[in-house]
Amino acid sequence: MTLAALGGGAFTPPAGEFLIVRGEKLPFPVVTWDEPGGLSFYGRKGWTKRRDPSGKGVNLFVLHWEGCTSASQCFHVLLERGLSVHLMLDGDGTVYQALDLAEARGWHAGDVNERSIGVEIQNPVRPHRNKWQSPPRDLVVGPGVHGGPSYEHLDFYDLQKRRVVEPTEVLCARFGIPRELPVGAGGDVLRTLAPSSFRGVCGHYHVSASKPDPGLTLWPGLQAAFRESPPTNEASRRQAGA
Repeated sequence: MTLAALGGGAFTPPAGEFLIVRGEKLPFPVVTWDEPGGLSFYGRKGWTKRRDPSGKGVNLFVLHWEGCTSASQCFHVLLERGLSVHLMLDGDGTVYQALDLAEARGWHAGDVNERSIGVEIQNPVRPHRNKWQSPPRDLVVGPGVHGGPSYEHLDFYDLQKRRVVEPTEVLCARFGIPRELPVGAGGDVLRTLAPSSFRGVCGHYHVSASKPDPGLTLWPGLQAAFRESPPTNEASRRQAGA
């Protein structure tokens, strides 16, 4: 970190090769909580153990935007708020794992915490925060959710849109989460709450009427991936760069 600061660059911790699921290691390049440069909610408030620590009840992967300028800032904001999340996807594509995916119930999505895994995807959202992003992010003027008006916000980097598909595929395969998004009769991803019976991949706004995240621009990439056949284990390893 010191060398990066002296050189005017950003410190990127080396990614390991495995997500941790109750002692099992899933091939995927990630910085886990026990590695140098890792982010950990262990030893802190804001999470509990699942009622079933095997993770068999997990059937939902919830995507968030975190409104921060980095994954590290997001982590500290969550600590201050007494919250937690399993994964954080930074702007440079680095994925951090801060809790065990099976055993830990992160506090990130209210009523569905027990049956979900959550990922915070770095995006400061508000246009004036673009001055702290390098390179600058594209601006999106998109329709609101829950019937709200259109509004301007910062987009995810293309790298993040591609990257989020990779852990999604790995987690769907490991936990048996359906490779589905909550869609309406016309096939478009819902801009409202998902049915309480929904199982699959969704946004925070699909499970909370007071939330707008993660916007709408992640869905096309996930829809395209889900239209294809599920990757084999070996294909998943190559896709994740393991």
